Amino acid sequence: MLEGLAEVQKSLKKRQIKMVIKTGKFIKIIPEMAKNACEVITDANHLRQTQKWRTDAAKKIRCKFTEVETNLIVPPEAASPKEEYSARTFRMKIHKHFNRFLVNLRQTRCIKSSLGLKFKSIDIGNPETVIRKLRTDRSVGKTEFFKGGTGEAPSKNNSCQLRLVRGKILFAMASHNLAKIKIEDLEIIGYSVAGEETIIAMPQLDVCFDIGKAPDQVISINNVLLTHGHMDHSAGIAYYLSHRKFCGQRPGRVFAPENMILPIREVLDAWGRLDGNKIPGELVGMRAGDEYQIKPNLIIRAFATRHCKGSLGFCVLEKKKKLKEEYLGLSGGEIVALKRKDITIDYPVEVPIVTYLGDTQYYNFTKLDFVVKSKILIAECTFVDDEHAERALAGAHMYMSEFLRMLGELDNQYIVITHLSQRTGIVEAKRILKEKLDSRLYEKAVLLMDKRNRFSQE
Repeated sequence: MLEGLAEVQKSLKKRQIKMVIKTGKFIKIIPEMAKNACEVITDANHLRQTQKWRTDAAKKIRCKFTEVETNLIVPPEAASPKEEYSARTFRMKIHKHFNRFLVNLRQTRCIKSSLGLKFKSIDIGNPETVIRKLRTDRSVGKTEFFKGGTGEAPSKNNSCQLRLVRGKILFAMASHNLAKIKIEDLEIIGYSVAGEETIIAMPQLDVCFDIGKAPDQVISINNVLLTHGHMDHSAGIAYYLSHRKFCGQRPGRVFAPENMILPIREVLDAWGRLDGNKIPGELVGMRAGDEYQIKPNLIIRAFATRHCKGSLGFCVLEKKKKLKEEYLGLSGGEIVALKRKDITIDYPVEVPIVTYLGDTQYYNFTKLDFVVKSKILIAECTFVDDEHAERALAGAHMYMSEFLRMLGELDNQYIVITHLSQRTGIVEAKRILKEKLDSRLYEKAVLLMDKRNRFSQE
């Protein structure tokens, strides 16, 4: 904790904010420090003793006393006005408020520096020295594995990480240390290594392409689009559906090639018998050309790929209406008048947002305009070295020459490359891509698993 506080103190100092650390009784320290304050702000606490401390302190200060909820995503009072006795029912009420309270925070600028304020503070630069001065039980020694502070988290890539996702703390293993890419206003999170695991999620679109081992970060996404049944792409399907039930969420929806629906049901039934609980889920069989509306303005469209029997790719498209050219110069009142006369003033348009190819060999997608014009293309290139062309053909995967041929036929703004073989490291793959791709394509392309790419959110 002290190591973490020291890091926070340094961070606040850079923002011209003074952080004072004292030891003693709350009821004495707070009124003393608040003598010349215009407002005291404290975090909310729901334990009787700490609530009493705050109440007693509030009676002794003359300025405004404000309590802010900082420990919980959703304040209990907002979720339910009464005392709840079941975590299951209360959890469902909390989930309804996520969209309201789970928002990105903007860092505010400090208008006036507080670094010059004269307050005595404990020096926590050396936590061990501070601990020796405190009356604490030191029978349990210091751990050598963990060090406090958020700055340490990225260095634990090969171990375990704590993650906060939709108000839930997750203890995730290495493969669940998902890569993050931000393209314009869309976030792509995922993990994709050939033969190990592939899962690509886009939370804003509420879709998850393939499910890999079902990392907890994607459980809240309602639509899973399975391209084929190979284990590294589909192993987590039962866990995904089961864990949604455990979290009090509605049954997930799984879109998969038509020939996979019966085997998936058999897997779910088997796991349900093993677990002792029926696993709910909506399974939707898809064939090339099929569409399905997942949001009022979003549809998914399936198309054939060349990998295994029934394998599909998916495109997410936005459907909207565009004003006809002859009415572009009209005022709002004139448009309304035409509508009242039942005159059709607009026409439907489709905007392909993202296309996911899944695993596939080269395939001529030029006849599919929504693939050609998709803003984001997520495509596999398992082997970036043409020396592995025979392996690529044997496994019905893409290798560099085929990949280049395909990209030359498409017109996408962004290209996210996935499913890289473990035979080639990221650094080597980047070198080959820069060598093989022309400058125009190279500027548009990014390796999903490259933590240092220009779109990375790590």
